[in-house]
Formats: sequence, C-alpha cells, structure tokens
Amino acid sequence: MKHKIKATLLQIYHHAIHNRVDEAKNLLMRGLFHQLIVKQHITNKVLYNRAVIQVGLSAFRLGQFDLANEILTEVCQTPKLKESLAQGVSNMRQQEKTREEENEEKKRQVPTHLHINLETLDCVYMTTSMFLEIPNITVNKFVVQKHVINKNFRKLMEQYDMRGMQFLP
Repeated sequence: MKHKIKATLLQIYHHAIHNRVDEAKNLLMRGLFHQLIVKQHITNKVLYNRAVIQVGLSAFRLGQFDLANEILTEVCQTPKLKESLAQGVSNMRQQEKTREEENEEKKRQVPTHLHINLETLDCVYMTTSMFLEIPNITVNKFVVQKHVINKNFRKLMEQYDMRGMQFLP
C-alpha cells in the first residue's frame, strides 16, 4: 500500500510539472489522499505536500487562480513549511529534539537541486489571494458581515493600511 501511494503521488507530481492540472487534481481527489496521508510514513507526507504545491503552481501557470489558491492554502498556512517539504529545519526550537531525531530529519532532506523555491511559492500564494480578496473587499465594502476568503492576506492588508495611516499628519 505504501508503494502504491508513493507511485500515485509521483504520478500527480509529474502531471503537475507538465501543466496537466485536471489529471493531477483527479488523481489527488480520487485517491482521497488528504484522509490517507495522516496515517502514512513521513516520506509520503512530504511527497504529498510537494505534489500538492506543484498542482497549485501548475494551476497558477494556467491562469486558474481560484483553484491555485484553494490548493495552496492547505499547505502554505502550515507553520513549518520548510520541514513539511523536507527542505530544511525551521529555526523555531519549541521542543528540543534528540540527536537521533535530528539525524533522521537530516536524512529525509531533499537535495538542493530539487527544492521548491519558497519565495516563489509565497509570491504565488499571495498573488492568488490578492486576485480573490481585492474584488471581495470592494463588493463587501458596505456590508456589516464581511466575507473573508483569505484571513492571512486580509490581516496583511489591514497591517499595511494601518502603517500608512501612521504617516499622515
């Protein structure tokens, strides 16, 4: 079962790299991976996260911004994005790890030439959020119960607006 899941995730990744979003998304939904992945080994979880991100980036490249934002929201809002992609260890040391756990984590790391650029990923995620949230803000400008599509983007917008207000005389 572990190898079948891994093979399917690699196939999803392959379809996403070649901009076949529909095939990748269908495989992702057909397998119900979001339910199965919780019980899987950490290497399959990493592969799942990388495949999901590639599907989101592929949707962005094809101009499917709603789909890209929906897919990327799941992964991009995790606090330990580097670790979930096996591209490094986050600097946060909330819980001390044993030397053995650190060694295991280092063994799982993806080689540098296979890294997904996190800055590009963040840029794509925020751009798709902007494409969805800005029209939403203008439509719901005078509504009391505001509908929020992306809380992170809305929070960043409000912080930016407040910082701009500080400089006014």
